[in-house]
Amino acid sequence: MENRAEAMQEMDAEKKRFIDELKTWTVEERSFHPEGGWNALQIMEHIITSEVGTLGYLKKKTQAVAEDIPVVDTESTTRGVGLVAALKSDRQWQAPNVLQGPTGMHSFDALSAHWETVREDFFGFVDGLSGAYDHRQVFNHPIAGRIGLVHTLGFLASHITHHMHQLERVKMAMKANA
Repeated sequence: MENRAEAMQEMDAEKKRFIDELKTWTVEERSFHPEGGWNALQIMEHIITSEVGTLGYLKKKTQAVAEDIPVVDTESTTRGVGLVAALKSDRQWQAPNVLQGPTGMHSFDALSAHWETVREDFFGFVDGLSGAYDHRQVFNHPIAGRIGLVHTLGFLASHITHHMHQLERVKMAMKANA
């Protein structure tokens, strides 16, 4: 990913892939709870919550003048690249404590509609953001640390990729439970 447009395209492609996958699941399958894990709707809710939280952070951070925010450097780039690579793997770890856990109380249709609204808000914000922020460390990931805008968008795309692996584990648990 070289720029914000490419990163947003990747976010959209991963969102579409996630939703298209869940469209093939029955209502019962989407609600299946593997032992010790989230069901598909909780995974979806978690992804949306992460995007909402990231957008809120970006809005707050970019209230500052761009020149007052640290410039993307080799270390922040390494952190961003590492975060994206880690999330593309199927390695499992706990969600950071900064996010509220998913309730599992929402339907697939309600979550899909909410995600669409969140994305419109997110992309509208990013599209309207001055280019002066492109090479600034505008996001502080709870594990990776401060990263730039393109890596922040890449994080959100690879976050979905990461949870696609989790959906596969849920499917395997369903088969084992059948």
